[in-house]
Amino acid sequence: MSTPSGAEDASDETSTSPELELPAIPVADGFANKAPISLAAYVQATQKLEGRDKLTKIVQYGSRFLFWYFKNVAPNGELADKAYSLYRVTQLSRKAFRMAKVADEVVRITALMESKQYPNFKSTVAILKCASMGAFWTYDNLNYLTQAKVIGYGTDRAMRGFSRSWAIANVAMIYLGLQTLTETSKRRQALAQEYKKAAAVEQGNAADREVQRIRGEAKAANVAHFSSCLMLCKAVLDLTVAINMPGMDLLLKVFGKKLNDGVMGASGVLSALIVIFNCWPDKPKAAVALPQVAATAPAAVAGSAGSTTPRSTRTT
Repeated sequence: MSTPSGAEDASDETSTSPELELPAIPVADGFANKAPISLAAYVQATQKLEGRDKLTKIVQYGSRFLFWYFKNVAPNGELADKAYSLYRVTQLSRKAFRMAKVADEVVRITALMESKQYPNFKSTVAILKCASMGAFWTYDNLNYLTQAKVIGYGTDRAMRGFSRSWAIANVAMIYLGLQTLTETSKRRQALAQEYKKAAAVEQGNAADREVQRIRGEAKAANVAHFSSCLMLCKAVLDLTVAINMPGMDLLLKVFGKKLNDGVMGASGVLSALIVIFNCWPDKPKAAVALPQVAATAPAAVAGSAGSTTPRSTRTT
């Protein structure tokens, strides 16, 4: 039985509609949202305190990884000593950036308590995370001032509070990351359903606009989903370091063995790279091109005006 040509055309248009791209981890959309690598973008990212701190963290944990590498994989005593010295120096120098950083957490807690969503379980966990990070910064400052011989608080005492509060903050961050990941997943699923309905509608200007709107929102949802994946990954990496630090030593207490400097170094570098990625400037929004208006006069009008050459087309 033959099919009317109009129905064939409609089915062809529907079948050739591009699929809505919703990968499990939308890496391409996440990176496409960022500005290309350039000196200007690098300066913009590292002008921020967080960017400068994490750049130093890459040196700190990268040298820690190299210390392990030159000590165990490719033995070289001289390079191992240099890497360890660089690790210790950058470990201490980073602490100078973070004096009085507890103020950041006070501002965040205040904003959370004033939000319309408060109190609920998610906002309570967010406040717990901020309070734990506030304790983390405070113990970090006490540790720094102790090592600078300004106060006598005690390095071991400071490290106990430092590592434990950081571990609690990262557990809370993992919960928040999972919640955000669930929310972005639901949003993407809803957009996929909208897209199927819009693509099934007979083609036309209104339908095309609706499809393009959904595709644009899907890209934005992909970027948010990728950011949530990074947030969760960073929390896991930081927790790996926190539970292995002196004063916490959870793995040593449970399994009788600590993670080696190679694992710790790699975890710290990856965590720092995630933050630098977040600090990296977004790609500038493309300027919307103004429509060109043809100003060529009709031949009859031009003839009546005594002109033999049409007016040039100009952009308004």
